[in-house]
Amino acid sequence: MFNNSNYHQGNDGVWAKEQAVAFGYSDGDENEDRLLSILKSAGDISANSRELQFYQTDWPSIYHLSSLRGNLLRPFLGHFSSGKSVLELGAGCGAITRFLGETGASVVAVEGSRKRASIISERCRNLPNVCIVSDLIQSFESDEKFDVVTLIGVLEYAPVFIEGETPVETLLKLAKSFLKPSGMLIVAIENKIGLKYFAGAPEDHIGLPMFGINNSYSARTPITLGRQELLNEITKIGLEHTQLFIPLPDYKTPITILYPASLSIQNNKLGWDASPLLIASVAADVQRNYLPNFSQEMAWQSISNNGLIGDLANSFLFSASENQIEFQDNVLAMHYGVQRPSMYARESQFVVSENRILVGTRPTKMKTLFNDNPWKYSEYIPGTFWFTEMIRVINGASFKTLN
Repeated sequence: MFNNSNYHQGNDGVWAKEQAVAFGYSDGDENEDRLLSILKSAGDISANSRELQFYQTDWPSIYHLSSLRGNLLRPFLGHFSSGKSVLELGAGCGAITRFLGETGASVVAVEGSRKRASIISERCRNLPNVCIVSDLIQSFESDEKFDVVTLIGVLEYAPVFIEGETPVETLLKLAKSFLKPSGMLIVAIENKIGLKYFAGAPEDHIGLPMFGINNSYSARTPITLGRQELLNEITKIGLEHTQLFIPLPDYKTPITILYPASLSIQNNKLGWDASPLLIASVAADVQRNYLPNFSQEMAWQSISNNGLIGDLANSFLFSASENQIEFQDNVLAMHYGVQRPSMYARESQFVVSENRILVGTRPTKMKTLFNDNPWKYSEYIPGTFWFTEMIRVINGASFKTLN
């Protein structure tokens, strides 16, 4: 599967060069040792593992073990089928790698840290279609091109680890160099002017509120980008065809994905309103450990009404390619309930059909990523949730108290 004479496979199953270059990124030895110990002792290490939920007691363990991680890539399942090849650049501790491996695609996961690469190896120990390589992205070598290349939570670190005056562009060019002519690049990253950051959430990498909004990044700090800035960087390298998906509450632990059609004014004319999904996602933010400056729930309603979802979303999920790639252009959004007990786990989709909107639901198959259960459709009824009205009343009472 992976064949390059410069790499040799170690006893931990990881491929590496004889003279490995040190990589400075880590979640801390204590956290990474715990992850490795958990995975070695776990019987069910699948992407939707119920067993691993019991070990998710803090942010590092949630981020690296949660079944929500894989939801990010569910819109692209058709591109990861058997016979396809995927290159994951900056694979971390393997949550996304495991998801990709279960699709049946041939997966090469590149991770700079040898320790983290060994964690990926343990997470994917029963997936022969997954190959783990410990190497820096900028020194990784491959004799093949790939159908899909991913940069998930990676591009923001380009200024820290990539040399040169334009590290973001350099990293994107590197990623593109591994693509087949018909291939697709997938990029997921925080939005520096996302709504949660205006509400007071600390910048994810620096840990200070308003840091990204004020554009306080330096030449050697991690950096996040706004929608247009990121789009400019992607199209600059020749990937002219882009699609913007919105993961909610963010790309890290998404429960909902808004598809490109969800942002279309034309579909709003049919009665489509994404704000209930946006409002529900606020409470689902696992990192919501700050006192907000305002009600994000109420703000999402105004943002949706004014067509600004794509600009103020907390995270972006872009697909990019040289040539047009077909997606289900009638799908507005998908919502996933994979964290529920298996008997209650369901997924829902919102679709446009013959100039009307339908809602489909079906049970989630926990043992496989591919779901052939039939959809049960009903008419989409726009309206306001009682929860939203309660939030409105509470906020109204707060303003009356202030006055």
